[in-house]
Amino acid sequence: MAPVKISAVIPTFNSAGTIRRCLSSLVNQTTPLHEILVVDGDSSDDTRKIVREFSDVTLIVNGKSHFGGASRNLGAQRAEGNTILFIDSDCYANRNLNSYHVEAYQHNLHLDGVQGAIRSARRTKFSRVIQSHFLTNYWIDNVKPNGMIKLNGAAGTNLSLDRELFLRNRFSEDLLSCEDIELFIKLRRMKGVVILLEPRAVVYHLHPNSLQELFAQRKWYGKGSVNFYRKYWHTTFKRDSILNTSKRYIKWDIRTLASALSTDHRKLCAGCQFGKCRISEPVLPKRNLPDVKYLRQVTCLAWAAGILGVRSNIDYDWGTD
Repeated sequence: MAPVKISAVIPTFNSAGTIRRCLSSLVNQTTPLHEILVVDGDSSDDTRKIVREFSDVTLIVNGKSHFGGASRNLGAQRAEGNTILFIDSDCYANRNLNSYHVEAYQHNLHLDGVQGAIRSARRTKFSRVIQSHFLTNYWIDNVKPNGMIKLNGAAGTNLSLDRELFLRNRFSEDLLSCEDIELFIKLRRMKGVVILLEPRAVVYHLHPNSLQELFAQRKWYGKGSVNFYRKYWHTTFKRDSILNTSKRYIKWDIRTLASALSTDHRKLCAGCQFGKCRISEPVLPKRNLPDVKYLRQVTCLAWAAGILGVRSNIDYDWGTD
């Protein structure tokens, strides 16, 4: 077996607020990375200035696109290692992150990839709720008894893949979001791809810390899902997956979708398969710490708002005190 040489690829775009911590965590690994590549989507802030402070980091400027998929592809293409580790710029890594990725390949000779764990970088109660109800439930449903993941979809950060395998598949460069979900669709269709979940390989991510942040994040996913569904409309998702249930938003005519958002949120429940979290109020109440049902309501509302914005240029926003 050839030695495992891991090249870390970090896409950035106006990431000045987080990139220093991200890179500091990667240059101080107990097992050094083969190389660290930052691919910047032509930022207008101090991102590139900060990256240049790290002499061991290679900066690549992607002047064609600031979409994450395009920058990850460019970084993987330029990388010299035989394995690519994707890390988002708003994450920072445990010091043993690379050690666990390397050891996984050394002890499992037929691995194609390793998916590490993602934990909240914030300590607030709100962030812990997000961690528990969105990420924990996701991993429970996506892990096989032997520790391999089911390829139903996984995170695009803290994911390492054989470089040649990745370059045969790549991220789509025309998707604002959901490009990681699409990558796993491609890998699943190849048959026989084996990816291990390694929970000891940890990165810390800035999960939403308020309802406003949660709404903005999910609205962004909604925007990206429009082109995603155009390409993968017939793809089967789990019955209780937000990807499955949100398809109906694209089917709805603009007038119905706008009405559901602006007058009565309960209309979003039409055809929903999340029976347990049905919206009960025409206007979502303002809360400081939501329960699971309320988080799902905010998620549905935000996803629909993103789709509405792409299809009609109506920018629906929703906020709380």
